[in-house]
Amino acid sequence: MAIHLLLSLGLHQDRLEVGVFSPDFDKKVESYKKDYAAAVKEVKALKKFIPEVNTAKEKKITDRRVAALKKETARLKAKSKALLKQGQALYKVITNYEQQQILSFESRYGSISEVLTLISYRDYLTRLDNYITENHYSKDAKADIIDLNSERMLNAREESSERLGDTRGKMFLLIYAGKFEEANELFTYAKDTIVVEENARLDALYTKIIERYMKK
Repeated sequence: MAIHLLLSLGLHQDRLEVGVFSPDFDKKVESYKKDYAAAVKEVKALKKFIPEVNTAKEKKITDRRVAALKKETARLKAKSKALLKQGQALYKVITNYEQQQILSFESRYGSISEVLTLISYRDYLTRLDNYITENHYSKDAKADIIDLNSERMLNAREESSERLGDTRGKMFLLIYAGKFEEANELFTYAKDTIVVEENARLDALYTKIIERYMKK
């Protein structure tokens, strides 16, 4: 299936279902897979047959099969390169289509990246770093504390991103499918509910983490 090659190029199957893709390319990939499977089968058969070759006649038969297999292997290699090139072009068509859909949606409803961005932990780490510096912690102690808390904050942000990610993903699929009104319902819900709640949670958690090391 063409879909398998496109998946290998980085497109998720859900995106392909609402994108653009070529039946002709699909047929070519199917044909390649069948020919490749046949070549693999011939290799296995030859591996079993070659040790049993005893006569000149059997050797001639084997040589012809090996020569044919080499020729088929070269053909499949060239076909694979051609399919990859065509697949990459198709991938570009799909991603360009998706980008156009997103731009069209954002022109109506606003920037997705600006609105659905969770707060960064960098400012909190900067506050902690400044406190540690002002209070003359050793270089090693400072590095250990910053690394530990950076990891804690990163993990917390990843958890929040996962909560937002499911809704965001569904919204993008609706955008790709041209269902802008339905996508905007999810967009509004995400920015007014999930992002607000997660940013408040992260702010409280980040503050709690750094205040363990900072005296008021």
